[in-house]
Formats: sequence, C-alpha cells, structure tokens
Amino acid sequence: PRLNTPHTRTAYSLARMIRAMDGLDLDAASRYSARLTDPSLGHHSWLGVVQYRSLLGILRSDVGIEGKRLEQIIDTNRSSLPADGLLLHSLQLMLVSLHLAQGQTHLAQNVLLDAETESPYIILARAQLHLTIGEHGTAAHLANRVLSQKSLDLHARASARAIQAASLLGKGELAESDSAFVDALEYCRIAASLIPVALVPKSLRDQLIARSSSAAEWDLIAPVFASESNATDGAIGGPGDRGAGERLRQRLLDLGETLRIRAGHTLLSPSQRQLLALLDTQSSVSAIAAELSLVEGTVKNKLSNLYARLGVRNRRDALARGYEYGYLPTER
Repeated sequence: PRLNTPHTRTAYSLARMIRAMDGLDLDAASRYSARLTDPSLGHHSWLGVVQYRSLLGILRSDVGIEGKRLEQIIDTNRSSLPADGLLLHSLQLMLVSLHLAQGQTHLAQNVLLDAETESPYIILARAQLHLTIGEHGTAAHLANRVLSQKSLDLHARASARAIQAASLLGKGELAESDSAFVDALEYCRIAASLIPVALVPKSLRDQLIARSSSAAEWDLIAPVFASESNATDGAIGGPGDRGAGERLRQRLLDLGETLRIRAGHTLLSPSQRQLLALLDTQSSVSAIAAELSLVEGTVKNKLSNLYARLGVRNRRDALARGYEYGYLPTER
C-alpha cells in the first residue's frame, strides 16, 4: 500500500500488528509495534496504539509500563470519548487485563469499582477477575450474563465463552466445559482471532487445549490465518494442511501466562477497604468510630465481619492480609 503520511503509516502498522496478534504471531506483532514507537509517526495521542500495545505486552508476559500509559490515556481522554461508553469500557477491560496479568487484583478491582456495571465489556472484566481468584461459579455466571446480551460483538462473545469453559473446568463440570470450549473455538474462527482463548489463565487454558485435541474445530480455524503467510513469519498453513491444527494448538501451548491466578484472594467492598485503611492508621476502635461517625459497637461488628471476610481473627493478621492483597500501601 502507498503510505505517504504519518497517519496512514501508523494505521497500516497498527492493523498489521493487530492481525499478527490475532494469530499469536508475536514476533511479527512486535516488529510492527516497534514501528509505532517511532516519534515521526505522530501516534502518541492515538488510543488504539496504546490499547493494542498493552495487549501485546500481556501476550508476551512483558507488561512493563503499559498499565500507566493506558491509565493516563483514559484519564486524559475520558471527557472526549463517544457518549455510548463502548470505547471507554473496552479500554477499562484492557486495563483490568493488564492488572490481572501482573497479579494486581486490587488494582483491577479499583478499575471496576469506578466502571458502569451493565456494560458487557465491564461484566467480562469482572468475569476475568473472579476467574483469576478461583471463584469459578461467579465467573461462569458473569460469562452467562455477557452471552445473554443480543448486541454483542463476536470477539466479546468468544471471550465470554472461553471464560465460561475455563470456569466450568474449574468447577469440575468437564462435559459442559468441553462443549463450551468447542463453541469458543468456533467463535474464534468467525472472529478470526485466538486472543479470546489466549486471555485465559495458562493452567486452565492448557487443560482446555489438551482436552480438545481431537476436536475438528482446530483444523477448521487454522486456515483463517493462512493468508498471513506472505506477511508474517508465523504462517499456520492453508486448507488441506493436516498439521495446521496441531501447530495452532502448539502456538497456544507455547504462550506464557496472560492472567495470573491468585486463588484465595478475597475481594473487599469499598466500605470494607475503608475500614481496613482506618485500622492501619487509627490507634483505637473509638478513633475509627469517630472518623466514620458511628458508635463503637457498630464498628466492632464491622471489624468482626471484616476479619471473617479476610479469614483472620485479629487486627494484626487483618493488616498483614491487607498488605499481602495490596489493599494497604507499602510506602507512605
């Protein structure tokens, strides 16, 4: 193509980068990403570049500072984003994924506390969060909510089905999980992207792939990426190539961790997080009561509930758990 302006060069490189990531050809994606770091391209305020470079960081298990960049992009552009909220919600979904890729569950929860609850992208992000902390029933329920929405793009539908399959696997419902994963592969074929399956914790992802090794869907989806043979080094193969499906599975198996499992991590409500912070900074129950404008008996009841939620019995252990989960700052 004729790339006569910085804008068209940026658009072309970004499109090729996304297409390479769809097939998990991460070396090719990185080459196109490197072109986007050239200041002469003038792309620095373009939301798509930051969003998809963040995704590449997740897929390569090398997030770096992408989370900070994405937060800045969201904060800077929030007031000018389209009124329907879809772009904002997709950016917030990516930010949640970035935090979960680093095991920063509390930061992912921070994003979701500030987000609209009924957006399919935000529900999908919540499903990711609950999947990583081992709450498989909640994750499956949230994935079902996403799938029940009629106006849903294929990529989001594939992602929800993949999370549903992983959640059912985590619950031990193997037949249902196998069926859901085959459906997820079919949606991936239609959407021409493997990213929905890639964004599942590796331990669950590898089990899903192993259990589906004989599924015909692998050979059906492989030709989708055959057209890339002249553009990337990682061609999967064309129609009739009997080894294409196996190479596709292997590409997913070779992929590193994308969402870190934090089994046992406890999610706290905003009021519980506030109470935990006061427990860290105030010396007594009476001081906490004064800060919250509550009577001491009410505060004691709330503390008992907080301890139970954290699985501890006293203030010292509650604070230790708070630091472990990232709810309390390590620096002041």
